[in-house]
Amino acid sequence: MSTGIQPQGVFDSTSVPNIDPRSHILGLVGTHDYENRASPTKDGWFLSDFYLFHHLLAGLCQSQAWFTCLDPGDLVQKYGEYAHGNPWQDRRIVLDADLLQQEDRSPRDALVITEAHELLEKFLTHFRDVCRRAHAAGDPILLLIFGHGDGDTYGIDIGLTAPKKYPQLSMDTVQEALQRHPGLAISMLLTSCYSGGWTTHLNMTAMTAAGEDEPSESWPESYSLGRASGSIYATAVVERLKEDSRILLPASLSSDQPTDASVAYRDFTEGVKAKLLLLDRFGDDHNIQFTAQDDDWMMEYHQRTGIPNAIFHERWSSLRAIPSTDRTLHPHGDRSSDEFLRQQHPDIELATVGAAATGLSASYPRASFRGRHGGSAESIEAIMFNRAQRYLNSFPGRNSLAPNIIPHGLARQAIEGRCNLQELVELSAILAYRDRAMNVARTLLAVLGVKEFQSHWTWDPDSWMHDPSTRQRLDRRPTVVRQLLDAKLIPQPGLDEGRLWLKPIHYLAAALFASDVPDHDIPRRIERAKQWRDEQVKLSTKRYLGSVKLEKTNSSQRTIELKLS
Repeated sequence: MSTGIQPQGVFDSTSVPNIDPRSHILGLVGTHDYENRASPTKDGWFLSDFYLFHHLLAGLCQSQAWFTCLDPGDLVQKYGEYAHGNPWQDRRIVLDADLLQQEDRSPRDALVITEAHELLEKFLTHFRDVCRRAHAAGDPILLLIFGHGDGDTYGIDIGLTAPKKYPQLSMDTVQEALQRHPGLAISMLLTSCYSGGWTTHLNMTAMTAAGEDEPSESWPESYSLGRASGSIYATAVVERLKEDSRILLPASLSSDQPTDASVAYRDFTEGVKAKLLLLDRFGDDHNIQFTAQDDDWMMEYHQRTGIPNAIFHERWSSLRAIPSTDRTLHPHGDRSSDEFLRQQHPDIELATVGAAATGLSASYPRASFRGRHGGSAESIEAIMFNRAQRYLNSFPGRNSLAPNIIPHGLARQAIEGRCNLQELVELSAILAYRDRAMNVARTLLAVLGVKEFQSHWTWDPDSWMHDPSTRQRLDRRPTVVRQLLDAKLIPQPGLDEGRLWLKPIHYLAAALFASDVPDHDIPRRIERAKQWRDEQVKLSTKRYLGSVKLEKTNSSQRTIELKLS
């Protein structure tokens, strides 16, 4: 039975050799435009990934459908263009007015546009239909999912049903398809935070941009326009694809034995990791994950039907290049590895890993605030100027981490005097939550039985993770971070308070390690802290209900007095 969804546009599959004539590609981006979230200065980097892969994979399979709740023409009209790549190197435009006018590989080809509130349901209906048809025919499926992830459930936010309410694509959905259709080959590429959780719970081929306890990361925002241009992980994958004509994506893994010319899936994954370390000096921090369905790592990475050697390089090269201005304005901001920088710019003086490399060391002009005084708007701007400066100077984590992109962008705008009142209110709520979360972490130190090894305002998680003196226990860090997350010791953000922020969790993990707490004793201490937190929640609830009861009593008394008078 057909889903009734007809992707817009039809590919001429004879113009380009196919990846595998049997494969089905489904792309899904969860980004919406409520409060301008689709802007390249906010969550638009997910759209950059989405349209990059859309361009590279056009026409290379039996069927494609790319789901979004945003019309690309509306995006271009509102935000101009979307780029992909390192802002300190030449980037490529993956969506603009010129691309929309192309007949070949237009961004509208195979695009399914729905309302934000029905995006997930429309996608799932189509996905289930494709699973049924693919299983009956023995065809493989490739899913490419772009959106924010949930640290508790690993679900991925898709669209919007109401302000601040996001439906989630869950692991159960894919698990259900695997159980209903035994032997169905499903592969996934995920760029969401905590996406590594999918690799530990499902028997499928998966490539994820982050570990189950880590946020995913975009390229740093450009200094010139403050725009993030896609994810670093996506760049690493694409660079590997461009390198080898025998490799594309794991949608069509064959049961045939590899030939001398083939590339095993295991070798491809090692190649992506190597590319990531070359492109990003913090490459290890991503903790990217790979799994092979049925644990078959030696299977040929991709079945081929005569793809020209340079096809993916040619497709990438066909996109308009924009030169970097940040390279000359801020040469030490480039996160590329020293090896890569030496290859590209042999005369450059390399920066040391630290504040300069994280993109947190930029100085922001105060001139725009001179002469402003009096009036409510000016007062709020002055307050938020100081709060934003204090926050950015407190080592909150790299700008390019997914949970940081929006608040850090707003903080810089507040410092430069470019925020409207609504944006200042939004920033205030996020910073208030993060202040509260760090204060809770500091309180928990005593409950965990450890000392404050360093002020939570001056502690730098990036420096800690790269300090040789602490690396001997860093192999335990993911386990301890997951234990702390599962215990929910740090309050979750409210609807207006942004995404979950991991610095308080990492601060607690660092405190446990700095105090030399034995590994076997850490779970006991975390459980004790969890019990303390539960007691605090009960006390707070009791006080709240008492105040509500008192308010109702006073209200009733006033009503009685009013009736008697």
